[in-house]
Amino acid sequence: MPIFFLLFIGLSLIKVYFLIEVCSIIGAVPTITLSILCAMLCAWLVRCQGFGVLMRVRDSLARDEVPALELLDGALLLVTSLFLLLPSGLDHNSAHLVQSRRRRSLS
Repeated sequence: MPIFFLLFIGLSLIKVYFLIEVCSIIGAVPTITLSILCAMLCAWLVRCQGFGVLMRVRDSLARDEVPALELLDGALLLVTSLFLLLPSGLDHNSAHLVQSRRRRSLS
């Protein structure tokens, strides 16, 4: 458990460092705007993916099948959304890695 706390703190400090660097290059208002737009886009994408998983689960249940892969897909989507909630840009990259793994497993 302490390793996750240290990782959380370390990644947050790295993000703050990168935000300061970006802010010094492009300015404060564009940096804040980009951060907000990125958060909104990520939230919208996860929401759309979540509705897609829900529809596939409902279709599987309607066909009297066990939605095992769909539930795994939903669990990976949950992990992805948790990575996106953490305050670090590196966590966004981790979320994209989970999503790419999810897409490969569905193919």
